[in-house]
Amino acid sequence: MTGVRAAYWGTVPYAPAIRRMEAARRERLEGKARDTIFYLEHEPVVTYGRATPPEHLHREPHNLPLVEVGRGGLATYHGFGQLVGYCVIDLSVREGGRKPDLHEFLRALEDGLSRFLLRHFQLQAGPFPSHTGVWIHNPGPPRKIAAIGISVRRWVTAHGFALNISTPLDAFRAIVPCGITEYETTSVAHELELAGRIFAHQPMKELARAVHPFLCEALHERGWCRASAPPPTKP
Repeated sequence: MTGVRAAYWGTVPYAPAIRRMEAARRERLEGKARDTIFYLEHEPVVTYGRATPPEHLHREPHNLPLVEVGRGGLATYHGFGQLVGYCVIDLSVREGGRKPDLHEFLRALEDGLSRFLLRHFQLQAGPFPSHTGVWIHNPGPPRKIAAIGISVRRWVTAHGFALNISTPLDAFRAIVPCGITEYETTSVAHELELAGRIFAHQPMKELARAVHPFLCEALHERGWCRASAPPPTKP
């Protein structure tokens, strides 16, 4: 059993990262590479899916670059202080004869990120009905802390999740993030501040190393990537 590999790319502009991700997906489709989650930070950018209404991109004036992408979901922000995970995983390779299932894959990502937030930061998080992603539920109204958007080609995934660690939240107010107007976006740093706790900065590579086993565990439970988690490596 080879499990899912982890690779750390550091801080990468959006366009070069997408080219690397798509190259990795082609290699996976051709059977030349293992299932891999690529961890990175992006330079500031707003990305949006094809169905995004134009008015969602300019809720407030901003000078952020806008990039249309081939994933599910609407507009979102990427930038410093956000841990991005690009998941290049073959959903058809599943234990027990179970069929590939994109919705179960999304639930696995939500579960893994939620468990990480609880264990690493003692933050209660989880899914929110009818909304993909990870949400903080208590105290107060739900607040979105991680966005998830996936594309699939012949059951091999690309794109993935964006977990707000110390992301500047004013950037989200310039757009309609994921089409949601009734709930706020949050971050680990903001939630700890609300709880009267101190946020201690950690290198993104350390956070990638910490979150990876939780994602592997959640994928493993659903029959994917069945192995212990290797630590992130920089290619």
